[in-house]
Amino acid sequence: MHMQTLLAVLMVPVAVLTAPVAVSDPFEAADPFMALLLARQAGGLQAPTPCKHISPPPSEAEMKGRHDKFVQAFLVDKDIVAAFTYIGSTYIVWSFCLLKKRLVEAN
Repeated sequence: MHMQTLLAVLMVPVAVLTAPVAVSDPFEAADPFMALLLARQAGGLQAPTPCKHISPPPSEAEMKGRHDKFVQAFLVDKDIVAAFTYIGSTYIVWSFCLLKKRLVEAN
């Protein structure tokens, strides 16, 4: 009898933690990093001009030079706008969080 009372008292905090919460954006509740991601992406950075396809394709040395410039801008200088001038406009970003949000917005 005392065991049942003890278990009932111990279950109250669990019930409170699992109670539904009203959230304006369902992804903020499902993914705690979604709000951070959306806030970061709404930070006001202007989109870089995407690079154009090079025709004829560049040599291996030219590609290495472009790669080194991208790495310098992206990893060393932390200038994402400059770095993504080396990324084509047809590049597909495979972010599951963004994919979920776009699917919901489309419906």
